[in-house]
Amino acid sequence: MAPGGQALKAGHLGARVPGISRLVVLPSPYYVKTEELAQLRGVDPQHVVEGLGMEGITVLYDKSLEELGLEALRELDISDAELLLVATESSPDLSKPMGAKILERLGLNHVGTVELKFACVSGCYGALFASERVKAGGGPVAILCVDEALYERESGTAEFTQGAGAVAFRLEADAPLELELARPGYYTADVDDFLKPMRLTPIVDGRLSIMGYIFAMKMAIELWKRKHGRASVLDHLDHMVFHMPFAKMAEWAFASLYAHERMPGALHHHTEEALKDEALYEAWRRERKQVMQLSEFQELYRKKVYPSTLIGRKIGNLYTGSLWASLASLFLHGMPQRGEVVGFGGYGSGLGSMVFTGQIRGFPKVVYREPRERLSAQEYLAWRRSRGLS
Repeated sequence: MAPGGQALKAGHLGARVPGISRLVVLPSPYYVKTEELAQLRGVDPQHVVEGLGMEGITVLYDKSLEELGLEALRELDISDAELLLVATESSPDLSKPMGAKILERLGLNHVGTVELKFACVSGCYGALFASERVKAGGGPVAILCVDEALYERESGTAEFTQGAGAVAFRLEADAPLELELARPGYYTADVDDFLKPMRLTPIVDGRLSIMGYIFAMKMAIELWKRKHGRASVLDHLDHMVFHMPFAKMAEWAFASLYAHERMPGALHHHTEEALKDEALYEAWRRERKQVMQLSEFQELYRKKVYPSTLIGRKIGNLYTGSLWASLASLFLHGMPQRGEVVGFGGYGSGLGSMVFTGQIRGFPKVVYREPRERLSAQEYLAWRRSRGLS
């Protein structure tokens, strides 16, 4: 059994332990190959495929987020659920939650719903609130994460990270994947690395967003370690799943964690310095790239993180659904074992991070529908023009 597993097992006796029983990842069926798009945009395809880790992106095309959310919940089956919590930053209505429309179409008027907002991390807060309801004796709670990531051409390489889709999961008592959400680690700050006013696309500061992600994740992990009396998460966790704005971001996050725990004081530039001083950013990147070349880092990354990135590489950033798509990828590609501990690293721009763990007592039902309708780069550009984008 993995470290810490016995303690979780003991806590299971006589208690309603919340966890995930089913998980559905439903990206839009329409995808574009990033290599083809890069060539059309005059961008080095190697930078996109290798540097960002992105092989494909998904776009709504003739689908809607409401339709994708509806399909995901039908696949999940929430007929016995008490609540539907919807995490999104793409809702078209500032008053009524998207869940009200979806529940009406499902004929589930007896189910309560509310919408959560904190960029991509709000799905984690949905799991947190749902776990408290389950521990209090409530029935199953459904969490729906539904979003569209769409960027202006002027946002640089952000276009090659776009994604659209819905992720839904059931959180209930005594489920196969137990979640330890009683003592998560948090970090919250007011940073405009990503701003989404009332318009179709966000305003993005790529450098600030990357550094904000790394810094917030570090601070949340440190708080989690203090709460749980752990000197290291690298030694404690068997697997780690991250929110992935692009697939390579998971490797950057893991490299920073490795440097912090395995090489304290060895690196000249720390994340805090690079976050505050743009001139130090490139030096920080060079040092983290050196970490990525270390044989022990590569071995740990391949074992603990890489399998969770394989779905995200093909579908792009689902915003609130991204972390949970990484979890699905772990179960479908990583061969996790009973008793192993999974670490969750959630991040939301603006900014906030939430870190928690789960233990694998069994295997939740995981459904992933891979995109199958390939759009040419020209078809994709025509679709963008139809939405007023270049």
